[in-house]
Amino acid sequence: MNNETIWLLTSLALAGAGLTVSLLWIFRRQQAAMRDWIQADRAGAAENRKVLLELVEQLRRTAERKQEVPTAGPPPPAPNRRSEVLRLADLGARADQISETLRLPLNEVNLLLRLRESMNGR
Repeated sequence: MNNETIWLLTSLALAGAGLTVSLLWIFRRQQAAMRDWIQADRAGAAENRKVLLELVEQLRRTAERKQEVPTAGPPPPAPNRRSEVLRLADLGARADQISETLRLPLNEVNLLLRLRESMNGR
């Protein structure tokens, strides 16, 4: 081999070594950035998990409170509505006419009339 070939091969070897070192340095930098990103993502996931667990606990407590509250049916008809239904019935109006006049559900009018009948029957 002549000197020119040796210089050329040496130059190529040095360039290859330099490129390898550069690539290794870039790889390490990317690896560190990825490690930081993963740690931040894990911290965020842990925080999200904590918030979700708190929400689940709040929902559980709310559900327990709702179970403790007795569910009441609809309120009884106001005394003035009840007396008005009975007054119209005493005047001879039919249940459907009373319902239409007072704008009350027909079932409610029928119930009030049946209650009065059962109370008078005693």
